[in-house]
Amino acid sequence: SDADSVYRYKQELTAARAEVQKNSEHAQELFDAFRFNAALSRVLPLNRSIPDTRAPACEKLHYSAELTASVVLVYNNEDWSVLLRTAQSVIDRTPARLLHEIIFVDDGSDFDTEEMAKQVSRYAEDQPKVKLVKMPSHIGLMVAKVEGAKVATGDVLVFLDSHCEVNVGWLEPLLQRIESNPNTAAVPMIDSIDAQSFLYRSSPVATRGVFGFSLYYAGGAFSDEDSIALAKGGAAPLPAMPGGLFAIRRAYFDKIGMYDTGLRVWGGENIELSMKVWRCLNGRVELVACSRVGHIFRDKGHTFPHGEGLHKNYKRVARVWLDDYYKFFENSFPRAKRFKTGDISEPMKIRHSLECQSMDWFVKNVFPDMYIPRDIIAEGLLVSEQTNTCLTTGGVEIASHPGQHPSSASAVMWKINHESDYNYWYFTRQDGGRVVHLGVWIEECLGASRERGLLVCQCGIGPGSSCTAADVRWEPHEVDPTQIRHVASKQCLALDGKVPKLAVCSSAHRWRFAPHAE
Repeated sequence: SDADSVYRYKQELTAARAEVQKNSEHAQELFDAFRFNAALSRVLPLNRSIPDTRAPACEKLHYSAELTASVVLVYNNEDWSVLLRTAQSVIDRTPARLLHEIIFVDDGSDFDTEEMAKQVSRYAEDQPKVKLVKMPSHIGLMVAKVEGAKVATGDVLVFLDSHCEVNVGWLEPLLQRIESNPNTAAVPMIDSIDAQSFLYRSSPVATRGVFGFSLYYAGGAFSDEDSIALAKGGAAPLPAMPGGLFAIRRAYFDKIGMYDTGLRVWGGENIELSMKVWRCLNGRVELVACSRVGHIFRDKGHTFPHGEGLHKNYKRVARVWLDDYYKFFENSFPRAKRFKTGDISEPMKIRHSLECQSMDWFVKNVFPDMYIPRDIIAEGLLVSEQTNTCLTTGGVEIASHPGQHPSSASAVMWKINHESDYNYWYFTRQDGGRVVHLGVWIEECLGASRERGLLVCQCGIGPGSSCTAADVRWEPHEVDPTQIRHVASKQCLALDGKVPKLAVCSSAHRWRFAPHAE
């Protein structure tokens, strides 16, 4: 029963913690290496119990799909215990007739390789459905996933990160969605596994995957209609998938060109694939409520070879998929100019051969609430005529969800910098008049209130937002349009020394919007 499972889960954690405390110094060394409590993970059983986090409605549903799954696990310098526990959870919680194989892809690991090789080889010997693929060097997640897909022979590819635990009945709902529409990328609900305590926690709300012109994945809210569908154990469309965890029919993945293998290491591949699926061959990306997979969220960076980087990855995706909207990416994220996209002829060829839909079609039909600056009064670096410095977000990246941190930041004056991602503004008549910066996670508004003064904030997007709709309304001064007036206070954007503030409108407070230097 679920009660027995929860009891075993708690008992296993308690026993493992007691064992780890005997050598806390070694535990810290392992945490520093892997950015999660690997010492605790190594003591926990590979087949440990976890709570069933599905909604009650899920237990009443019947799934008839008989597709077979190839589960692909890519890893680089991973701790062996979480990799093997990921695989073991798949074996334990997947009907044998549906699990075709598990493919381990080692993406050029060079840390603790002897111990990892020993543990993985021993595990593979005991598990006939496990296959091993080793990349000659660390090229990146996208290329490694493609290599895993090429080896796979199941009907459906299921990609999981190497630090997950699948939950009860996780696979059947994904396969059902794909059987009903073979051109679907089906995404599970992602629960969290605490990096320190290894507590398995249910995701409190369903997250709608979205993105802005940074092309970073961000979390948004579902409509009431989609939320009801998910609560009943159904599925809901996602403009963007999170990337690491999803299922897709192998033949369809091959037909749309898999991943762009010019993307390196990590980043951008989820948006690229989301674009392909939605815009090519009538595909869909869906969140499937009754499929639950736990994931360790850890703070671990990625190292890129010389000439590679996140900005290059996103620039490739932008060049291939954004069409005329590319200007918003280029203006708001000029650091990308440092990078060459490399040869994009192959992804462009795939896009044209499949007669994929335009970005304009995607915005209108899939993501109509995507923020796009329209009715623009002026745009560029917002430069003070008084000091010849420009208004910036201070390098702070505002969160996409109301109530998340950071929801606001101080507006800051910096020297003019044409390679900064934090200083390009759109002065628009939208929503009553706004001054907007396209941030990494969300559009960021210049706001002002009597209590907090001048700030950069969430644009009055709902309850819990850091600014109200009135806080972020601006207009050009009717006599001198170089003055920018805050509608609610009737005061103008000004400087107090080097600090931006509101002040009585006057010719001393003039601003200009300057384009990026070529």
